[in-house]
Amino acid sequence: MQNRRRNRVVIIVVVIVVFVVLAGLGFWLVQGGSRGATSADPSASPTAAATITSTPGTTPGGTHTATPTPTATATPTASAAPAIGAVTPFITSATWDAASSAISVSALIPEIAESGGTCTATATLGQTQVSGTAVSSASAASTDCGQLSVSSASLTTGSWQVVVSYSSATSAGESAATIVEIP
Repeated sequence: MQNRRRNRVVIIVVVIVVFVVLAGLGFWLVQGGSRGATSADPSASPTAAATITSTPGTTPGGTHTATPTPTATATPTASAAPAIGAVTPFITSATWDAASSAISVSALIPEIAESGGTCTATATLGQTQVSGTAVSSASAASTDCGQLSVSSASLTTGSWQVVVSYSSATSAGESAATIVEIP
C-alpha cells in the first residue's frame, strides 16, 4: 500500500515537472525563441518570470502531496540612452574687430539654461573655415556662449558666413548663418 502512495507521489511530481517544462517552452516560443537572449530591446522595461518548483509535503492524514511554490525572478533589460534635445543658438552680435584681427561673436541658446556645453563659432569664406570655441554658462533663462573670438591669418577681405553650433550631454544645435564683412 505504501508503494502505491509513493508511486502516486512520483507520478504527480513528474507530471508537474513536465507541465512546467512545457509551459516554459511554450512561453519561450511565444516570445520569439532565442532572439530575446541575444538582443535587447532598448525601450523594454524589466520583466518578471515565474518559476514553479515542487515541494513534497505531508497532509495530516499521512499522504504525500506536491505543492507548487512560485519564485519570481527579475529579468533586467537594456534601457535607451537619453535622447539629445535639439536647440537653436541665437547670434546676438557678430562683428569684425580690426584691433585684434578677429571676428567677435556673441551668442546664446534661449531654450535651455545649462553650463559646461561647448559653443563653437565657425566663419566660412569659400573653402576656408576658421573656428573659435568657448564653454557655455547658465543664465537665468538661457545658456550663454559669452564672447567667441575667431582669429587666424586666413581671415581675409570678404563676406564671411558665421554660424554658431552648440553641443552638450543633453542638447545640440546650430544657428542660422549671419554675414560679417571684413574690409
